[in-house]
Amino acid sequence: MKLVYSLTLSFLLFVFITNLSIAFSNDDNEPVLDLSGKPLIAGNEYYILPSSGRGITGGGIELEKTGNSKCEVTVLQSYRLFSFQTSLKFTNLKNSSEQILTSTPLEIEVTKKPDCAHSSKWIVFVDNVIHKSCLGIGDYRNYDDFQKVSGTFSILKYGKGYQFEFCLDGSGACYDIGRYHHFGEIGKRLYLAEQDPKDPFEFIFLPTSFGTGIIKSVVA
Repeated sequence: MKLVYSLTLSFLLFVFITNLSIAFSNDDNEPVLDLSGKPLIAGNEYYILPSSGRGITGGGIELEKTGNSKCEVTVLQSYRLFSFQTSLKFTNLKNSSEQILTSTPLEIEVTKKPDCAHSSKWIVFVDNVIHKSCLGIGDYRNYDDFQKVSGTFSILKYGKGYQFEFCLDGSGACYDIGRYHHFGEIGKRLYLAEQDPKDPFEFIFLPTSFGTGIIKSVVA
């Protein structure tokens, strides 16, 4: 049934890309669209999956233990194509709009967290072992040995889909969210691509209700 998944997702990606080109100009503060062409709504749940811009590689987002952590708080993109482990929801920080807009500050959180994580919200922490600023969830209690980076997330249009950006508090510096492969881990970490050429994680949004339908089709 993987062929059913592939054909279904390919068709919807075509529809999404068509809607994206029609609905969007180059201005900021435009509605972010899901795979069906509908605006993202604050509080609703969505999976993110790599777009077809450079070939679909890997699957959705997962939470895992990394390094010496005793809790699954590091955000990774799974290597598994059919992974629907973790969904996200979004909150506007500077307005009360129901719709999620591009280039506006957001709070991002996972919809299900492990009990050992003290918060479901996305944060950035500096992993001193791999010398990268990585995405995770939780608060300072989950990162005894690591520094937490203060700032806000936003969603930008990129390629045939979207990317995440993180802007530091105070300095105004903003960085793409890229993917980093660290040997022995089950996926690529999401991290601030501070020193790397512009190569952000390009993705699309999939409503969880539709994602459940795909999973049933694949395993049937």
